Amino acid sequence: MNKTVNVNFPLKDLNIKPLSMAKYLYQKGVFSHLIIQKLIYFAFLKGLEKNLLFFEERFQAWKHGPVLRSVFDQFTSCSDFDQMFAKIPELKNKEIIDILEDTYQTYRHWETWDLVANSHLGPWQKARGDLDPEEISTKELDLKDLINFANGQK
Repeated sequence: MNKTVNVNFPLKDLNIKPLSMAKYLYQKGVFSHLIIQKLIYFAFLKGLEKNLLFFEERFQAWKHGPVLRSVFDQFTSCSDFDQMFAKIPELKNKEIIDILEDTYQTYRHWETWDLVANSHLGPWQKARGDLDPEEISTKELDLKDLINFANGQK
């Protein structure tokens, strides 16, 4: 379905479950919640470059970078990730799988804190404003800022 999302910018809304993206990365051997969050964020930006809106949920500007609350909540409330992911649907959209795989291949050898630093650019900085680096925040990253950033604009 095509839709315009308050930004006067046509995006193809794919309505993917962020946890399906997390499952894909987990199955690739990414077990760190922090790294999974960053890889989903980077893949989301790549999707925006192609006018794809993977999901409606907004990233929050947490101190270690953009976070999807739904993914965070699932990871922190579960002690058996294999069991949790067994209940999550597999990704079926080849375009998303290709973007996620490309993201995984690009960043798989990066150190965790390099991923965090790279996620602190643009929209995350704007959402946090003058907050102290250690201050907790649930401010959402603006979709228009994400689209502009994904397309090389500041």
